[in-house]
Amino acid sequence: MTNKQNLGAWGEKQALKYLLNNNYQLLAQNWRFGRKELDLIMKLSEEIIAIEVKTRKSAFALNHALLSVYQLTRLRQALRAYCYLHGYSYQKSRLDLITLVSDRPKHFLLHHYRNL
Repeated sequence: MTNKQNLGAWGEKQALKYLLNNNYQLLAQNWRFGRKELDLIMKLSEEIIAIEVKTRKSAFALNHALLSVYQLTRLRQALRAYCYLHGYSYQKSRLDLITLVSDRPKHFLLHHYRNL
């Protein structure tokens, strides 16, 4: 694994801890549909939430890594497929983004952007 992959995996782990501590239920992790991937798929009450996690070492780098329209479209397509294949209503789903900035181990800033 490269340092970038390690940082990404670490960020997903921190995001998952945050979500579980806030009463979300994990349905799937790194779920793939063709070439599309959803980092985390969670359930909160009756809502299905796909979470994209972005982890960077600096806030400056994060500002240049937010989601493009193309990425949002692909994530929504994957979420729609997940809902269809698992019998959930797409109308009761949403797409969220969690960003983490970490300049050293065990020290990070997390932001949760809901309903993109």
